[in-house]
Amino acid sequence: MNNTISVIIPTYNLSAYLKEALDSVINQTYKNTEIIVVDDGSTDDTGDIVTDYAARHPNKIRYIYQNNRGVAAARNVGITSASGDMIAFLDGDDYYLPNYLEQCSRYMEKYNYDIVIPKYYLRRLEQEHPPYLYYAIGKIFQ
Repeated sequence: MNNTISVIIPTYNLSAYLKEALDSVINQTYKNTEIIVVDDGSTDDTGDIVTDYAARHPNKIRYIYQNNRGVAAARNVGITSASGDMIAFLDGDDYYLPNYLEQCSRYMEKYNYDIVIPKYYLRRLEQEHPPYLYYAIGKIFQ
């Protein structure tokens, strides 16, 4: 498992969640990653957060700002900018479990897959949202 995984994080005004997303990638058990944050025209402090993280992890995090064109365009910019052998996506308001990338990489190599789409589970966020809203979090294979 020596392949570099490019983790593309498109974001738009998600500064309240972005630190958790970035920390979840930085703290992965799979360490050979690059993180590309594509800011789709945020007007909050997204840029400051990513710039701070990039300064602390200069060889791991890249920050790209673009005028608002939508999440698909932001993902495409990230893909074009990626230098890794594999690509993973993480929305700016989501996070990975600690061994997410390791498990995905292991399955890709073991079964010679071109793409892996892991299962996920839902966590109820009653403190932050009404009880009927759920939040999807990536879950590894069982």
